[in-house]
Amino acid sequence: LIREKTRKWKNLFIEKHWEFNLVHIKTIEEVDGNFLSENLLAQSFFAGKKLIIIDWLPAGTTNKSKDVAAKQEILMKLLDKVPSDNIVLFSASWPDKRSKFYKYLVKISDKIEEFNTASDDDVVTHLSKTYNGQISRWAINTLVRYKWGNMEKSMRELEKLLITQDFIEEITIKDHISPELDESIFTLIDNLMNLRSKELFEGIETILEKSN
Repeated sequence: LIREKTRKWKNLFIEKHWEFNLVHIKTIEEVDGNFLSENLLAQSFFAGKKLIIIDWLPAGTTNKSKDVAAKQEILMKLLDKVPSDNIVLFSASWPDKRSKFYKYLVKISDKIEEFNTASDDDVVTHLSKTYNGQISRWAINTLVRYKWGNMEKSMRELEKLLITQDFIEEITIKDHISPELDESIFTLIDNLMNLRSKELFEGIETILEKSN
């Protein structure tokens, strides 16, 4: 969900303000203080908006790195000086909300957005909203079952199908998407216990194709 929202930010920004006004820092360890200063404080070409995305927030063992801790201090000094036309977006999973840097960001940020999915029902709800009018509820339920509630895998499969499909029905999912191995085994056992021989042997073929 975080990666999807970040991707949308990037695409919308590029549409309005061009790609050369976008900086995406994917690994904080690979940039130095001068690079951060230059990109956070310098304004964009033609005095337009500028977007700086940083895929990092203190979490776990990251705080133990002296280099990253130093960058954290640099960022805290720079963020107070960022021009109003420069947008800084931090994107990270499981940030340490107890960290000094996170608490500082909460104070100065215009917006903090969290993404949580506690169950398959949450995944179904999110997909229903995201692909409203493009897929049936039954198709979503089947897809989520096939992908064992994995949001990213489910969205990736839908994006591929929507290249050629205007509307996705449940039969489309069954015909074009292979269940995860765990789901395949679960279905195979169900077919075996219910003496559904045709489905049973089809399931065995699927499992053999996907694993050894």
